[in-house]
Amino acid sequence: GTQFSFRSGVRLALRVAGDDMTSSERAGAIAFVTGRQSGKEWPMRLDLQTEADGVQRVDFTCIGSSDGVQSLEIVEITYTVESLNEICTDSAGRKIINHYWVDVRDGTVWQARQFAGAKIGYIDTRILKK
Repeated sequence: GTQFSFRSGVRLALRVAGDDMTSSERAGAIAFVTGRQSGKEWPMRLDLQTEADGVQRVDFTCIGSSDGVQSLEIVEITYTVESLNEICTDSAGRKIINHYWVDVRDGTVWQARQFAGAKIGYIDTRILKK
């Protein structure tokens, strides 16, 4: 099976046979999503399981930006959200861009698109009902 771990709408870990993101350091992303403040930098560390059952640690530097406030419809209900981008780059120049759609009223991350590993790519999540 597949197992996801989240905190404040930010994915912390993913367990899937063969390509696990075993853990991550996401405190900066959580602060960005909950505070919705663009322009600040933070570190992100991902521990990715390798094919040989080892772990590859990858460190990124991230910065947040906003695409502004917009409407997001989920199951015939429209929410006013701020569209946030977390742009992360490692020392080799690899880039990850995670997206979060955050309710401007209460901070709920209604929808997100987050990196899950080289094999899986990105995973889209959406809260259907709170």
